[in-house]
Amino acid sequence: MVFFDYVSLFQFKREKETEEQNFRRSMQNMHAMYAHESTMTFRVESLTPEQRWQKVIKDGSQINIFHAKSGRIQPVPLDDSENFQQNKNPYFQRGWCRAEMSWSSVRGDTAQNQRVDLEVAVTKEKKVIDAHLTGRTPVAPDAFEYDMNSAVFTHRSDAGAVIDLQKKIFLEKVTKRRKLKVEGVSLQQIQALTQSLRHFEQLKSITINDFRCDDNEARAFVEAGFLLAASRGESM
Repeated sequence: MVFFDYVSLFQFKREKETEEQNFRRSMQNMHAMYAHESTMTFRVESLTPEQRWQKVIKDGSQINIFHAKSGRIQPVPLDDSENFQQNKNPYFQRGWCRAEMSWSSVRGDTAQNQRVDLEVAVTKEKKVIDAHLTGRTPVAPDAFEYDMNSAVFTHRSDAGAVIDLQKKIFLEKVTKRRKLKVEGVSLQQIQALTQSLRHFEQLKSITINDFRCDDNEARAFVEAGFLLAASRGESM
């Protein structure tokens, strides 16, 4: 089964009660697809290049949308600013994208959450600089809630529900996790894992491959591990 967020759900305007019920039920259980141990998340983070966007506008391309004035689905030109607006908010600034990425990171293997539109980052010397390190580690609820202050929502009222659901799913998954495999993660993600490590109440082992970590963060990570073990009366 393949789930495409947005197009797999009934969107506005939902004219039938069954469509509304289906949508609400799906929204309440969105996390199940992203956090399940037997699924994978493939992220597309890049926006449509401006050059391509301008070309399709020049070509007179149209897109089917719900047209509020007529009350039905109909095609409108991409440059029809009255009925259609391009969302230029970057992936990481979008609240729902952050939530879905967070749900996807609570699995037992970071390799199950992959970016698939990766463009290789290079220095002026044309050397690859950790461009492949796109794995995501679990985000502690307090850190996630703080991040939501700067997140963009079409409906800002969604923020509270997203924060509550993220905390619920994080604690349900992380507190029961006994084994964790971390692969392809950046220094920033190691920092996030260090912050969330205290919640792994039953963790017995961590396998880490292909990551970046400086001396200070390595020390902080080990100390977090010692604190976790000490809280359970164990030794490392």
